[in-house]
Amino acid sequence: MKVTISFVPQKRMFNSRGLDSQPVQSIYLLGKILKKSDYDVTIVDPYFLEDLDVTDPVEVERRLLKDTDALLLSVNTFNWGNTKTLIESAKKARIDIPIIVGGIHASSFDQYIIEHSPVDVVIRGEGEKRDALVLEKLSKKDWNGLKEIKGITYRDDKGNLIRNADAIPLTVDEYNEYNADSPFHCLPKGVYNGIPCETSRGCMYNCIFCGIDGHRSWKSLTVKNTIHKIEQAIENVQMLTNNGFLTITDDCFTSNKERMITVLNYLNRRPDNFQLVLEGRLNELQSPEVMAAINIDRVKRFLVGVECGYNEGLKKVRKGYTVDSLERCLSNIKASGLNKMIYCSFIIALPWETEKECIQTIRFAAKIMEKYGVQSNISFWSIIPSELWTTRVEYGIQLDETFFDNPLWFFHNENQMDEFRRIHPNLSAKGLIKVEKVLAMYRERGYKLTDN
Repeated sequence: MKVTISFVPQKRMFNSRGLDSQPVQSIYLLGKILKKSDYDVTIVDPYFLEDLDVTDPVEVERRLLKDTDALLLSVNTFNWGNTKTLIESAKKARIDIPIIVGGIHASSFDQYIIEHSPVDVVIRGEGEKRDALVLEKLSKKDWNGLKEIKGITYRDDKGNLIRNADAIPLTVDEYNEYNADSPFHCLPKGVYNGIPCETSRGCMYNCIFCGIDGHRSWKSLTVKNTIHKIEQAIENVQMLTNNGFLTITDDCFTSNKERMITVLNYLNRRPDNFQLVLEGRLNELQSPEVMAAINIDRVKRFLVGVECGYNEGLKKVRKGYTVDSLERCLSNIKASGLNKMIYCSFIIALPWETEKECIQTIRFAAKIMEKYGVQSNISFWSIIPSELWTTRVEYGIQLDETFFDNPLWFFHNENQMDEFRRIHPNLSAKGLIKVEKVLAMYRERGYKLTDN
């Protein structure tokens, strides 16, 4: 069976950045798994779809459906609108082509997607074990067989929407079985600046805004498998990318102190010319052993989520910090000499925030740049599947799933202010102007707080 796998680029505007500097992990991982199951796999990297007119069935067929038996698409909340349009065009071109989607957005809005688009199957949650099974049953039109696969939503041959019971998350052993290799050996050369490498999944925390699948749970590759995968990823970085960045994409690389130190020490011993981007918790970087294992010449950026610059906000998002405890952590980081690689991310315009809270966060972000010599970056909050989506009505947000069908819902410029106000009902138009003026004031003073 011939299978095409892709990720549709999100809608672009003249002032957009376009594709990120790294490839999409999910499509390459899925391709590797299906090849092991003897499927004839074609991965169409989103780089090659940037100029695709997703409204044109002829073009969609030529670029994605030619000589294939099924189309698998990875979906997030930012590319869903464009993906939905492409799927509609694909079905116009080939009504018989099975279309399967997966990803956080599809998992969260599976019933809506089946009811309002011509998708055949949504795979919910971790798909490593189930993608090949779904393809096998679809190829045989085995509807009874589909009923036995947990964690999928689909329409049967009679048009009925079927939502099977949830699948059990991958065990640690299963996670290691499917994820021990870097999948990027077939990445197009010279397109991306770096390569992502996932060595663990989940997070032990429970931030209210976070859309990851796996709050308060965490599993990882063994140290042996982690080093093996990183070795492969480094080889791919050096052979295939432009700038030699390796991003460990674990949502919380710092969750296991001993494991983190072992991996960092291994990376420090390597003579290769590459740089690391890591992500973790600021409070988990405080021990002398951890600080000693971080090589400032190797680690270009260590991303830590701060989110808010005032105590009430930190409590609401459940970060587990106060403003004072954050400053104590940053003081220790500065004393260790690691401060210049620390990249503190903040969110403003959370659903309860007015201009007052936004400006408090902006001032704190600028303060820690000046006082501790760290980097700060502020982003406007975007609504994605998370606890804040579930409780959105409590904040006056009157949206449903149709909102994300607009491919430009997340662009906030003078032409898209209606969408911005629907997401941020407590931030008035005058308040937004004040916020933008404060950001501009700090930028004039040399504190660039956005788009870093």
